[in-house]
This record gives sequence, structure tokens and C-alpha cells, in this order.
Amino acid sequence: MVNGRVNETLEVIDASAIQGKVVQVYVKKGQTITAGSPLIQLDTTGELDQIDFQMKQISASLGELDLNKKHIGQQQEKTQSLFNAGAVSQEDLNNINNELDQYSLQVEKLKEQQALLQRSRDNIKARSIIKSSYEGVVTEISLEAGGYIGQSDKIVIKKKWDSKR
Repeated sequence: MVNGRVNETLEVIDASAIQGKVVQVYVKKGQTITAGSPLIQLDTTGELDQIDFQMKQISASLGELDLNKKHIGQQQEKTQSLFNAGAVSQEDLNNINNELDQYSLQVEKLKEQQALLQRSRDNIKARSIIKSSYEGVVTEISLEAGGYIGQSDKIVIKKKWDSKR
């Protein structure tokens, strides 16, 4: 939801508090809407592109780590066999096991970063759609798809009166 003010009959969504380019207007003057109805959608392409780029970098790093981890895993198996045969020391075995553990930790951290980026992406997409807080009729809208939001832009919704009052 966005900043605005509500009196007894109107919800005024002050679009100047929102920044960005309008990519879609879902309502028109005179239209009846319900609470939660989408009003406009803002362009979030730049933010989403940046997150997608970071996610691709993480995916590439995870692929590289996976290959390295497999290689270290093979070395660990050989070192374990050599240790069992008495050909290498406990220290050699511990070193390769520690290296394998470090790769696992790096993979875990990257997967956590990936999950955080996905949540950020979901939040950006969710906040790109501005919704009505109330049921009512759109009485004024000064926004158009393709335009940028200006100081005087707003959406006014005449709230529906609750008949139970």
C-alpha cells in the first residue's frame, strides 16, 4: 500500500510519494473496485535485472564450487585409502577433510545469498503493484501507462459506505 489520506468518504493515493514509471493502469474513472484491487503497476525492470544478474553470478559460482568439491571429494577418497594403507598421515587426511568442509560452507553461504535475493525479487515484484485499501469507486485518476509519476498525480477513490453503520 502507499501513502495517502482517508477521510470519511475518500481515499486519496498521493502518487507523488511513489517513484517510477507507470507500466500499467488497472482502473479508470468511474470504475467500482474492491479492497486490494490493483490500481497501477510500476516499472521495476532495472531492480529486477540487477537481482537477476547477481543470481546468475551465484549460480555460476555454485557450479564452479560443485566441480571443485567433486574433485576434492575424489582426492579425499584416495587420501582415506592411502591413510588406511598407512601411506599418508592423519594430518594429510585432516587437511583434505577440512578443505572439503570449506567447500561445503561456501556452497551453503551462496545458497543463503541466493534465497535472500529471491525474497528481494519477490518483494520488489509485490511492491510494484499499488493496490486500493478500500472498496469504492475511482473518482479521479491522473496517471497513464508509459508516463512517469509527477507531483500532482493522484488516485481518488470514493469509499463505499458500510450499510451496517
